[in-house]
Parts: sequence; C-alpha cells; structure tokens
Amino acid sequence: MQACIDTVESLLKHGYNPILWCRYIATANYVAEALKQKFEKKKGEVRVIAITGELSEDEREIRLEELKSYPQRILVATDCLSEGVNLQSHFNAVLD
Repeated sequence: MQACIDTVESLLKHGYNPILWCRYIATANYVAEALKQKFEKKKGEVRVIAITGELSEDEREIRLEELKSYPQRILVATDCLSEGVNLQSHFNAVLD
C-alpha cells in the first residue's frame, strides 16, 4: 500500500489525475480508504472516490460527475467502468 501511495503522490505532484484499477471490490474499497486518509487532508483540493459494482449505474454516474469537479482527483474502480464510460477527458494516468 505504501508503494501505491508513493506512486499516487508523485503523479499528483506532476499534475496527473490517476485511475487505479482493482480486480476485487474489497480491494478497491480498501485502497480508496487508504488514499482518502492520505490525500483528503487538504480540504477541497484532492478527492478520492471508489466506484465498484456495488453501486447502481445511476450512482456510479453521480459519483463520477462529482469527482470531475475537483481540481485533483483519484478514481479507484473495478471493471464496472471498463466499458462505455468516457474517462480520458478527466483522468490522465493509470495504475493497474
């Protein structure tokens, strides 16, 4: 987890907005929580959201729209967002 945090921190410092792809829902939730604890200390600057198959399609869309409004954003997702969603206009780095 520390290596993941270090990588994300470096990406944010260089102006990237990363997506972290996780295979399992539990892993995505765990990673998102750890990243929230690290990066959401600065109010309003960095936002971390997990989007998984636990959410309905409408809830996923709402969370994604919310995330896009932040200047720096980190998306942790499972393959529920792998097709049919345009992510490249708001995210520019990927960790898999």
